[in-house]
Amino acid sequence: MPRGAAAAAALLAIRFALACIGEGRVGPAFRRGLWRGIGVAAILAVAGLVVWVRFGLAFSSAGFVAAVAAGLVASVVLVSGAYGRTPGGAGAAAVALGLALFGALFMLSPHNGNLWRPYGYFEFSPLSTEELAGGGTSPVGLPDASGLPTTYRTLAGDTRPSILMADGDSFVVRVPSAGERDFTFSVGAGGPVAGGKPSAVKVTVSLAKGVSERTPVAQKTYETTDLGLWNDVQCRVTAPEEGLGVEIAVHAEDGVKVALANPRFPASADERPNIILLVVDALRADHMGLYGYTRPTSLEVDELARSGLVYEKARAVSSWTLPSMASLFTGLFPTSTGVTATERILPTGAATLAERLTGAGYYCAALQTNSLLTSSRGFARGFAEYHEITMKEAATVNRETYERAGAVCQYARDWLNGHSGRPFFLYVHYMDVHNPYEPPPEYKVFGETPQDRYDGAILYTTHEIAGLMSFFEKTGLAEKSLVILTSDHGEQFGEHGDFGHGKSLHAEEMNIPLVVWGPGIERGVCAGLVQNFDLYATLLAAAGVKAGAGLGSLALWGPDGKPAQDLRPECFAEVELRKSGRITLWSVETNGEKLIYDTSNPQPAFYDLTVDPGETKAGPAADAERIVQLDRALLEHIAAVESERERLAPGGGSLRLSDEEVRRIRALGYLN
Repeated sequence: MPRGAAAAAALLAIRFALACIGEGRVGPAFRRGLWRGIGVAAILAVAGLVVWVRFGLAFSSAGFVAAVAAGLVASVVLVSGAYGRTPGGAGAAAVALGLALFGALFMLSPHNGNLWRPYGYFEFSPLSTEELAGGGTSPVGLPDASGLPTTYRTLAGDTRPSILMADGDSFVVRVPSAGERDFTFSVGAGGPVAGGKPSAVKVTVSLAKGVSERTPVAQKTYETTDLGLWNDVQCRVTAPEEGLGVEIAVHAEDGVKVALANPRFPASADERPNIILLVVDALRADHMGLYGYTRPTSLEVDELARSGLVYEKARAVSSWTLPSMASLFTGLFPTSTGVTATERILPTGAATLAERLTGAGYYCAALQTNSLLTSSRGFARGFAEYHEITMKEAATVNRETYERAGAVCQYARDWLNGHSGRPFFLYVHYMDVHNPYEPPPEYKVFGETPQDRYDGAILYTTHEIAGLMSFFEKTGLAEKSLVILTSDHGEQFGEHGDFGHGKSLHAEEMNIPLVVWGPGIERGVCAGLVQNFDLYATLLAAAGVKAGAGLGSLALWGPDGKPAQDLRPECFAEVELRKSGRITLWSVETNGEKLIYDTSNPQPAFYDLTVDPGETKAGPAADAERIVQLDRALLEHIAAVESERERLAPGGGSLRLSDEEVRRIRALGYLN
């Protein structure tokens, strides 16, 4: 039961006791009040069921049922107590207070305990200025449903994301692209949400061009009694013109509201793979068995990796989440995006991976748990659904942590079970390996030091991910999906005098896992240098989209599924520190050498990785000219990323952080 409901119940228990004391016994007046209280509760129960049906809530939510039950019991107790002590006007006041209490419990409970479906209200991407000027059609494949309520409706056990529409409502979905390719448009109609006597509902599908030009292509009429199941309406769009959209309009009598489910372009002939990106926050490569760790932290994923492609030398572009993920989603280095501090926003001039995939006809959804990667910073751009799974309180620690990997994997299964139609991109972000390193008790098998608990969190998270991979196999998704497992950065445990991440550019913070599974992907190990932001061009190429020229235009494997032959001769990385003033660290790594440059120190640090892979001691190069060459390559890289930043001007700007955002970011350890 939510904390608010529990507190209210406790207060009402006290009120009940006072009422009994005032009576001296449970007398006739109190019994009369009890019957009146039960009557009020019955009225509230009926009202609750009506609202329940109206919003299409999942009936399986035990927590929600508990909150409603608490409201009903509270109303009975309150009314009974008031009548028992002071019948008359106080009883009427008690009824009003009971109604208010029930309403508060009903409306606040979803936010107080995550009692509704975790992604019950999905978000549609806002329209850009250009799209609004072009006639008001929506981004490709996304409904322009502003002002219309969205929810999940379950009919005959089939749950679908839906838009609730009344008489005269309509929305437009833009056709993915022009050319010779045909598309099939599909939308499901079902479940009248409100209304009086049985009546007819008419759904009209039209081709829409500009603001007013409409050509009907499909029309179906249903009796409301037929809408207990999803009724799919389909139409064919042949060689669409630029700017063409599909409009869905509803005519419904007697105040009936209709749920129109998951409007989409299935494109059954589309053989492009689904893309599932699994990011485990703060997971360093050398704490997994497949990268040589001696502790059994990842046995199940290690075994699965035998059937995939493992990149031995995958590197992050920065050592903390915000710049690293901004680079992965844009194919640009942190200096280019400007996302180098907690308040920075993705530049509008940089097309995100989800925007590009959506434009290519993919359906994009995200289940992410990191409070830095918010829609307010631009990370939701291009996603049809961007679910920011809320922070939870862990009873075992004094700070806040996040939804467990097991729950996140279940959300992913629920989402995948409800999705059908065209290829999709699903991004899932796990936070269990991030500090404060609190795995479930049964996974604390290595000890109680921070590093022990970190390893336990890896054991737990990889176990849950292995279960999700098993789900892919059982449902057939593995045969038609690319699955990528990686991280945004590593974690330091005192190797260079500090703990956590975002503190350096050394191996423990920069070396990350990267494993890929999928149809046509060659099994084995790739020993070349790659970076996590290379996934931008790679995943676009897998979807048949060209990334274009730029620093992030390297594809990690070719059309034949084999690792690319021409991988990076050097990997570059950067991080902005905030110690005394702003200090930036830059690094360049080749196969066997690494140079780290600190803007507060004119002398760069050189490491020979062939004899010192842990970068424990900086020293001179065997060939002094090598430091000069690496320094020159680093300077050329800095000039290139700064040039890209100028091209993206004015950039993303800064976000004014709310008190809640500051609290969450501080809980992550990024603010002092």
